Amino acid sequence: MTLGVRIPPTAAARVTSLLRTVQSAPACPCHSNPNHQPHTPHNLSNARRSLATPTGLSGQREYAFEMAASSIRFGPGSTKEVGMDFKNMGANKVCVVTDGNVVKLNAMKQAVDGLNREGVEFTVYERTMVEPKDSSIREAIDFSKSQQPDAFLAVGGGSVIDTAKLMNLYTNFPDNDFLDFVNAPL
Repeated sequence: MTLGVRIPPTAAARVTSLLRTVQSAPACPCHSNPNHQPHTPHNLSNARRSLATPTGLSGQREYAFEMAASSIRFGPGSTKEVGMDFKNMGANKVCVVTDGNVVKLNAMKQAVDGLNREGVEFTVYERTMVEPKDSSIREAIDFSKSQQPDAFLAVGGGSVIDTAKLMNLYTNFPDNDFLDFVNAPL
């Protein structure tokens, strides 16, 4: 009887093995079922939209990946460009949302200067609360409804950003009740 010595695979061997496994595996985890029948042209008319991987008339599987995200710009001087961005968007009136501390900082000054430089009309809401309660959110919503902005700029942290999103939501859906979009407290 001969005892074998196990030699651990090199990194290259592990990668090669992984690539072989991936290449031989089904293209989609939904189709790893051995009883899966590919969708053929004769039964496509019976196919529903719920198919995980639609197949076209050519018999090829179709994969579509989409990721929609807001653009994120950062770095020195990027705040100064918000006026140009809103002008390019065609915004007529911007509601700048911030809080009592950030309104005194250079970031707010740069945002206001950028809006002024491009001639963008704006109004400032600076009463955002840290960890806002429903009463402060309602106050912010009432402010934005009275101003009727067509765009919002949040200058600050999470509470400011969340408040601006809610102001936008309720300004665009003014007839909805507050609890239509916000869960009631537990």
